[in-house]
Amino acid sequence: MSQMVFVHGPGAGGCPESFVYQLKHYPGSLAPTFPGHPDGKPCPNVERATEWLRGWLWSQGKQQDLVLVGFTLGACIALQYGLDYPAEVTALVLMTIAVRPKERPPGALELRLKAAEDPAIYEKWIDTMRHNMKFVAPELREHLIE
Repeated sequence: MSQMVFVHGPGAGGCPESFVYQLKHYPGSLAPTFPGHPDGKPCPNVERATEWLRGWLWSQGKQQDLVLVGFTLGACIALQYGLDYPAEVTALVLMTIAVRPKERPPGALELRLKAAEDPAIYEKWIDTMRHNMKFVAPELREHLIE
């Protein structure tokens, strides 16, 4: 039986909790917390994150029939894993993958973290999300933000 593994990127909180609905819908699926999200020192590149993920999966006894579901940077990590260890991977699901990392303005991550604690900062973060999705149809954009 295949093992579904959700691999997060730095966005959407940059943590496995961003897959809360997927983890609930697919019982037994996994979503690791990468170093630096938020605790510890982050992996410096995709290759190191791939090795960290492999070590984490092996420590869970998960070494074959992996279905890696990656979002943004998580998709890059999942793809690298599939390239490096094809015998361990059954399938890849890659969402919003890019060759180059997205350039974020200074303080973007801090804004997201503070938004969870402060209603005024939360509103600023929501306005930022609206701006980032300016090319999405207004009704869909508001639905996604909800």
